Amino acid sequence: MIDSKVLTLVNSLHSSYKENEYGWLFYSLVRCLKPEVCVELGVLEGYSAIFIAAALRANGKGRLYAYDLFEYYEHRCSTLEYVQSNVDKLALGSYIELIKGNAYDVEIVENNSVDFIHIDLSNDGDVFRTFLERMDPKLRVGGVIIFEGGSAERDNYEWMVKYNKPKIQDVIQSNELLITNYEFVVLRPFPSVTICTKR
Repeated sequence: MIDSKVLTLVNSLHSSYKENEYGWLFYSLVRCLKPEVCVELGVLEGYSAIFIAAALRANGKGRLYAYDLFEYYEHRCSTLEYVQSNVDKLALGSYIELIKGNAYDVEIVENNSVDFIHIDLSNDGDVFRTFLERMDPKLRVGGVIIFEGGSAERDNYEWMVKYNKPKIQDVIQSNELLITNYEFVVLRPFPSVTICTKR
């Protein structure tokens, strides 16, 4: 069972995942899949990263490489120091490495080396397509990519409409790489997640 200190801390963090308790989804998937190499793109205050790292600790193996711009991101953000302090409070440092950098610029891990990926980069259809294509060579067969978003409700969220962002659902329904190489499902409770397992 997950440490009560972890639950107390994550409940104090900002995340759109909190309302529908998606942290438990991340925790359960990592516990079941037992990944060795995990990557997270987009950390914010560390809600999902802490659940993933806690599951790795419960498994007794694995490491999460978590990338974010942190305070350099122009919208809602957190500092690297804040997230690191929470990781340290929970003694999860052996299971997570926080890396400040732009996910679009940094060369992330070697090909065919990753088991579990979570992508939450203010996702829209273009982000989904770009990072599916970028991360596909990195992911081992049987590995999982989880994208924040994918439901009609999330595609019609205020900022998506205001800035005329391309819909994630359109990419899910038409992307040849996704359709050919992955089994996928969209879990719809807001903000929704799209879980893609590589064949």
